Amino acid sequence: MFSMETSKKTAQVCIRCARCIDACPMGLNPVNIMTTMKTMPVDKAKIKLLNPCACDECDKCNNVCPSNIDLATIVKRAKIVAKLP
Repeated sequence: MFSMETSKKTAQVCIRCARCIDACPMGLNPVNIMTTMKTMPVDKAKIKLLNPCACDECDKCNNVCPSNIDLATIVKRAKIVAKLP
C-alpha cells in the first residue's frame, strides 16, 4: 500500500557536496543562500549579493541533493528577502 507518509524523504544536514551548485543552470550557490537565510537576523545585503532573484525555480538543486534539503523553497524565500527595501 502506498502512503504519502512513507514517500516523504526526511531532510538531513547539508554535507557540502556542492551538487546543487554544479546543477544550478543560473550559477547560484544554494548552500550559501541557505546558510545566510539561517542566520538571524537575516543579512539582506548579503542575500542581495547572492542574487537569489536569478533563480528560475527549475528545482534541479532539490533533485540532486543527497541530504533531501528543500533548497528551492529556501531560495524562493531568499528572493522575497532580496526584494525588501
